[in-house]
Amino acid sequence: MKILWLAVIFSLAFPAVSADLPVYPVEVHVDCKSAEAAEKAELKFLPLPEGKKVAFSCRWDDSNPRHLQMRNLLKKHGYKATFYLHDSGNKMFWEKVFPALHSDGFSVGNHTWGHRELPNLTPAGILYEILGWSIRLECRAQQPVNAFVVPYGKINSLFFPNVPQTIGSCLKRAGLLGGPDRGPDMPKLLHLPENEWFSSRIIRPGDRNTKPEKFDADIERHLAEAKGKPVHLTLGIHTLHSDADFLELEKSLKKYAHRPDWWYCNENEYLAYSYMFRNAKITGKTATGNQAVFQVLLPCPELLGSDFPLWAECGGKQFPIRHTRKIPEKIGMANLTGACVLYPGLSAKIRWSTSNKIKIELDNAGAPLEHVLLSLRLPPHFPETVLYRKLDKIIGKNTIEWTVKPACLRRSSGKQLTALQLDFRRAGIQSRLWAADQQEIRSDNPAYPVHCSAEPFTEDDLAKFALPDAPLPPGQFHPAHHAVNQRNGVYDVRIPGRRSGKETLTAVLDFTGGTEMQLKGELPGTILLNGNKRPQKNRLKLAAPEGKCRLLLVYPPGKRPVRQLILILKPAEK
Repeated sequence: MKILWLAVIFSLAFPAVSADLPVYPVEVHVDCKSAEAAEKAELKFLPLPEGKKVAFSCRWDDSNPRHLQMRNLLKKHGYKATFYLHDSGNKMFWEKVFPALHSDGFSVGNHTWGHRELPNLTPAGILYEILGWSIRLECRAQQPVNAFVVPYGKINSLFFPNVPQTIGSCLKRAGLLGGPDRGPDMPKLLHLPENEWFSSRIIRPGDRNTKPEKFDADIERHLAEAKGKPVHLTLGIHTLHSDADFLELEKSLKKYAHRPDWWYCNENEYLAYSYMFRNAKITGKTATGNQAVFQVLLPCPELLGSDFPLWAECGGKQFPIRHTRKIPEKIGMANLTGACVLYPGLSAKIRWSTSNKIKIELDNAGAPLEHVLLSLRLPPHFPETVLYRKLDKIIGKNTIEWTVKPACLRRSSGKQLTALQLDFRRAGIQSRLWAADQQEIRSDNPAYPVHCSAEPFTEDDLAKFALPDAPLPPGQFHPAHHAVNQRNGVYDVRIPGRRSGKETLTAVLDFTGGTEMQLKGELPGTILLNGNKRPQKNRLKLAAPEGKCRLLLVYPPGKRPVRQLILILKPAEK
């Protein structure tokens, strides 16, 4: 068995410790009018392909069977779209609808595994929802995933202020490059550099009651705000359209189709192009006779998620700089033994040998793996996000030991996911194999027990149930669930038969007093501590007596049922 220490064979184009995408060299040859023109020639990258002023894409969220009707309508008029999917569990959708959503220029994007509110998850839980789903989605679609939209659009939390930065870090760790969320401000909101995350301006003619005039108004407003500069517009967001809505939408699609200065793209193409435009570098130039030769470093397309060319201009000519590397045609996931049915004779395993050393075992008994690029995607408690390494070839058994910077002392609870992305060429086919290590870390500060009910109670009943030793009727109160990936104090409310949101929700929290406590969370209309009513404030200080204490909270009916509660007890701030 060979042990490879790779740092010494790394080129500068593949930094050993960096979250920036690896690059590779490309030569660009430009024929000029004269030797003098060749000497003076300068190469300039274009923000959009030749002659284009608008990049136009479409975004459709959730795993909705109506996506198929939307996809067919868009294709009819020459548009492309990216469908941002989550794991709906709908077998018919994945068998009948899904295959059409990633063919003929359409692509799929990441909308997290379970469509959960990310601010309520631990850092490890956020990465699991994002990276874990990217891996599963890529293997299903046989297509790279580089685009993401946030479930419910929520990236902020009153109770967990560092969440946007955590989400941004996890998106970077997962290799995602952007998505049509919140317009140009999204990189700043996620604490990501503007040359690493790209967003869009949304056109909303209405998921229901679709109106062409809304489409026109959004187009006019966004183009005016762009002030003549290249702009990215995205039509969306949900395919909730009736047949009449589809007819109204088609009017606008006909009106704005086939415009010569518009680039009709999917998100994979736009995001890959934008990253190249911002990050490609010219490293040198020579002139021989009438020809200028530029040395350019392009980001690797297998990590960009698209091999769409970067357009450039030189001497009045506009032309594409085409990739000489490819995106994967086959994508598979190694099982627990390290094997994958897509790649006979190849296995990959990863495991942590110490808290900051990971061991990768690659066994290739088949055709050699060539042009190998390894991307190690780390859990969020490590200061490093993604590590890259390059190998010319893998044959036989190889062990790679990787030492990373020590993690912070306190690891995030939740499902800690570490993933190896192995990109390679085998028998002329560009391929990808995922291998993962997953550990479940339980919180050392478990959530308080909470029980909920949707029954209508009298005030006398509530006063009785709010006493610390009062039993709760088992047929009426049900335990709220605290999932492993959720932050302390976040509970899933699952009450049989409660769906409409018209019912009153009663929550009971038991804890041990003896000090002044402070409750943070979504506080309701009625609050009782040990049977006594308390004032209604967002941050409630509790002079909790020693021994058993009980807090009873009553939430009035709303438009939608309460699916989660955030109830955090902590010593009061001085």
